[in-house]
Amino acid sequence: MSPMKLKTPWTAHDIRSRLPSGGGLGFLFHATDPETVSFAFEGGPFSDEELWAHGPFIGSPIFHENRVVGCHIISPVPAQLWAGGHTGIRRFRQEGYEPSLKLAKECGLTHVGLGALIPFATQFGRYGECPPDLRLTTGHAATVANLGHMVSAIADVGGVKPSELRYAIFGAAGSIGSNVSRWFARLGWGDLRLIDVADRASQVRTLAAEIRNESSRGSVSIHSAEELSALEPFDIAIIATNKAAPWIDAELLRKAPLWIDDSHPRAVTPEAETELRGEVLYLECFARGPQGLSQTFPFRLPTGRDCYSCFAEVFVCWREGMRSDFVVGEPSLAQIEQMHLLLPKYGFQPGPLTSKGGCKVGQ
Repeated sequence: MSPMKLKTPWTAHDIRSRLPSGGGLGFLFHATDPETVSFAFEGGPFSDEELWAHGPFIGSPIFHENRVVGCHIISPVPAQLWAGGHTGIRRFRQEGYEPSLKLAKECGLTHVGLGALIPFATQFGRYGECPPDLRLTTGHAATVANLGHMVSAIADVGGVKPSELRYAIFGAAGSIGSNVSRWFARLGWGDLRLIDVADRASQVRTLAAEIRNESSRGSVSIHSAEELSALEPFDIAIIATNKAAPWIDAELLRKAPLWIDDSHPRAVTPEAETELRGEVLYLECFARGPQGLSQTFPFRLPTGRDCYSCFAEVFVCWREGMRSDFVVGEPSLAQIEQMHLLLPKYGFQPGPLTSKGGCKVGQ
């Protein structure tokens, strides 16, 4: 069996020797599917054990204003091989996450963001001992803030106020979903439908009570994800789930004209999106970064400036020179508000409001 061979190998020395004097930023994530693996390696397909044995690697440098400021560090093991149970998660922590942190330190990085399902796998960054000179953040504050910025941009195009719209939050009991709900209520966008699986009903009830106590605007209702046929139509859906396979069918997709997806993997089935193309606009949650930002890794986003919100958060933390971890655990509303202000300060704005099929908001 020949060893897995990277198409473009980068060493820790390659990155460290090119960084600014104060150190750089890193973005840690895992392969989402076999296609992600094929971006980086020659040959394939590879066996599960080959992927585990290879360990994390540097996927590409991160450039800003024509200089290297950090790198992407990737575990080649797709989530389908480990995220379904405690045994797999434990193995990923030991053979994926901890070696990634070690590699980040060797690269000379000072700030590290956790992408994809790494927050889920690490108890939102609380698992294990991070090297003392690495500052962690899950990216969840910027994700919530960017979702708010996206809704504002959509409302501007439509000539309406965000407070006039009706929202459904899928995955409302989770870290992203619960804080989107709190943040939208804080902004005065109070017509909320909170949706999650029946096993998490008590968390959703507690969240709904909290929102009602803090805001008298709008209404808050609770719905079980197992029975949505009676769910009334709404204007915008926010999807913050992590099911193993796409699950939103055409019947559910028809309930709103616009959906914003921050799920892992993408929540809508390809058949439903194709069937309703031109009738329903389905957007991915991402941001467009400042001029001069180039990630070079093929994230399947429109340009090298475009990035996921969790990456935007670690970039901002690095630029701010934060001297401690930012978000470990769930973000507070104060942290979300801080990212709400810092994202535009450093040139981040909502990504183009265009679906993968090419349809735009306002068309």
